[in-house]
Amino acid sequence: EEARQRAEQLRAAIAAEQVEHRNENLGSLTISAGIACWPENCAEYDELFRAADKALYQAKEAGRNRVVAATL
Repeated sequence: EEARQRAEQLRAAIAAEQVEHRNENLGSLTISAGIACWPENCAEYDELFRAADKALYQAKEAGRNRVVAATL
């Protein structure tokens, strides 16, 4: 839960910033994040990155600009 909250704080902070280039406001950036924790989300440590990657793709498929935590 703490990892999800920190990722959400980062996502919100990035979205709140305005990007400027050559004195032109380009709007804001967004990020999507997938998080996973070992051993809560996977039995083997080497599965950790696959679980996080799967959660990231779920965040993108759900509309981007969000944090998704892996589930078992």
